[in-house]
Amino acid sequence: MTKEEVEKLENRLDEFYEKFNKNVIEEEFKSRHQFTKPNINTTLLNSTANKLFRNYSYYNKNSNFANNEMCCRYLNYWLNEQKIRCISTSDNVDSNYFYDKIQYVCSDIYEYYGNTGKKCDINIKKYSEYVWKIRRKIDDLCYIKEQLGGSAKISKNRKICSSFNKYLCKTLKYIFNEITSTNRETLEPNDFKIEGACSENNLGDILTEVECANDSESDNVPKECKPQQEASLTADHEAHTIYKECEKIDCDENECTCRSFHIVLTMFLTVLGSFLLCVFLYTFTPFGSLLNKLKMRKSKIRHEVDEEQTQVLSEHTSDYDYKNPLNMQYLMPYNSLRE
Repeated sequence: MTKEEVEKLENRLDEFYEKFNKNVIEEEFKSRHQFTKPNINTTLLNSTANKLFRNYSYYNKNSNFANNEMCCRYLNYWLNEQKIRCISTSDNVDSNYFYDKIQYVCSDIYEYYGNTGKKCDINIKKYSEYVWKIRRKIDDLCYIKEQLGGSAKISKNRKICSSFNKYLCKTLKYIFNEITSTNRETLEPNDFKIEGACSENNLGDILTEVECANDSESDNVPKECKPQQEASLTADHEAHTIYKECEKIDCDENECTCRSFHIVLTMFLTVLGSFLLCVFLYTFTPFGSLLNKLKMRKSKIRHEVDEEQTQVLSEHTSDYDYKNPLNMQYLMPYNSLRE
């Protein structure tokens, strides 16, 4: 296994996912669903419906590639992507209309395939908008780490370990950028909880850099720059990491782990943990209702103060004109000379 194995696995995942987007050529699936409605462009919706029907069969035939649970999640990721595309590009297709038609297709799928293979629960409302991108990246990371044999096996091969850590760094940067650019009001506490190897209790291990072993004797290469990391991840995913300084030793760029990785990892876990904690407190505790009441009370008080100031100013202006009759002597009548 070479250090290019990580890239091969990454490409393999992309190819697997892209098969969901291939045009439907099977006659039995090609025109199975044709929805029509006045003043609505249903071209993309119909294409999505027929691809979904075909892709369900494809999901069941790829158990040798990955477990059924993971393939089912990828099918849901793809469907969420199609939903966003359809609503943003099609005329008069809203989320409710899309959801109703997909529910109809799902009923047809379960009736057609019956007990063939393992059932995949298709749920278009399972994730918040755009969260499927982050979930898929975490799933990709879990799959690659699992295929490489897990942390213990990865750490024994320095080249693979270095390559995996770079892929992990790239993934964390992508996730961090997505979180900062996403409308946080659409996120839910369970959006990042993935079943199986990527469960909530295992997320800390998945997003932690693998400590590479010293293979200088077997590989005949210089000793690498080796950061020591001690990390703990709390229930709300907030990380507290302590890093020791890297010993400055000449090493190949591909074999040296950059400190920027540690910075990105710490920033990502801290932001994610803090945000999820805030969402949880706002949604599931009295803190949210208390905050809303305080906002309403503040708005009401401000409105009353503004009304009182306006009334006082009006009375003051009126009294001033009344108490200063000298102003009246400058009000001279106007008589036209044409009369």
